[in-house]
Amino acid sequence: MALVYFAPVLDVRLQPRQQSSRERPRPVFPTPLQVWESGEAYTVQLWAPGADRERFHIEATAQQLSISGEIQVHGPEGAELLYQEVEAQPFQRTLKLSKTIQPEKVSATYRDGILTLTLPKADAARVVKVQVGTSTPSEAVTVESQPA
Repeated sequence: MALVYFAPVLDVRLQPRQQSSRERPRPVFPTPLQVWESGEAYTVQLWAPGADRERFHIEATAQQLSISGEIQVHGPEGAELLYQEVEAQPFQRTLKLSKTIQPEKVSATYRDGILTLTLPKADAARVVKVQVGTSTPSEAVTVESQPA
């Protein structure tokens, strides 16, 4: 029995990149994301490696978040591109939220290819802790309440 090694880089036939005379429409890249919910806010993480933080377009309303941008591909300076599997691609995601947020307080950070947004909930959507007191202050009971 012969042992055959698979080496995909060696199997690729490198040919000069063809430049198209017509600009073909680019599909919108489905960037993966995750959403967490805590008592005070939603946290959204969107994977966008290669994106430029200055070119993100983020819009927030009371119940919707829209994020768009473009993933860029940069090669070594002065090098000629011979083979390509990844192209610069635009992306867009829109999230409809079941609870309202405070759009003026949304914050965003971009680090290591991940865009993280914090969406503070509106007061009506927050978890409220209520102290139930008795005649003696040391016997207070905490009850958690969440609006419907």
